[in-house]
Amino acid sequence: MSEELQVTISLITTFGIGSILGGYFKSLFERKKELKEQEHQLKRTRYGVILLLMLAKLDPKDGLEKTRMHRPDLKSIADINKELETEYYNAIIFANDTVLKAITEFIKSPTYKSYIASAVAIRKDLWKKHTKISESDIVYFN
Repeated sequence: MSEELQVTISLITTFGIGSILGGYFKSLFERKKELKEQEHQLKRTRYGVILLLMLAKLDPKDGLEKTRMHRPDLKSIADINKELETEYYNAIIFANDTVLKAITEFIKSPTYKSYIASAVAIRKDLWKKHTKISESDIVYFN
């Protein structure tokens, strides 16, 4: 076989394998990106529900009224507590340790302070943002 033919075959083989590997890694990267986006959307949705349930627990009169607009089955603070418990146990699947600990503290002691600690932990988990805002910087509307 001539040297030119060997070089030509070698180049064709190299480019073919390179294209296959490139396509494989591109597909793998896109799949991982898609899964991350789905995970982030799930977290945003679930965390939003948890925060709204916490607010309803802190202010049952107003919170129950607003909650019933979207969830007519939640008629009492006992329903809110049960739903918050369900969301908490579901969060074990996706929430990081800091968020779970903050929600646990809220469940043990439902205050605006523990709500804010939960919201800050959720913010960090969702957007990896750290904040210098402390509880004393937040105005409570109670």
